[in-house]
Amino acid sequence: VSTKSALIWLIIGMAMLPISSHFIVDSAVDIAQYFGLSDLVIGLTIIAIGTSLPELAACVAGVLKNEDDLALGNIVGSNLFNILAVLSIAGILNPSVIDPS
Repeated sequence: VSTKSALIWLIIGMAMLPISSHFIVDSAVDIAQYFGLSDLVIGLTIIAIGTSLPELAACVAGVLKNEDDLALGNIVGSNLFNILAVLSIAGILNPSVIDPS
């Protein structure tokens, strides 16, 4: 795959991410309402599975191509990003005070 082709697909993927995320959240809320489930249950199941599938696919592809470092790097990098960036952004958007006692 050429660098130009990879860059084009990267840009397309990044442009589609917010659009597809919007549809996933709306669909998950509709599913929750249809089955009478809380949004928390849907977030802990469907959304969690959906957000983990790209990492799983990248790891499987890396292992199948004998690129074990790619799979390991994906797992470690994804977890570090989730811990550092996602929790930080959530804390910035919705700060809360922790009671010292």
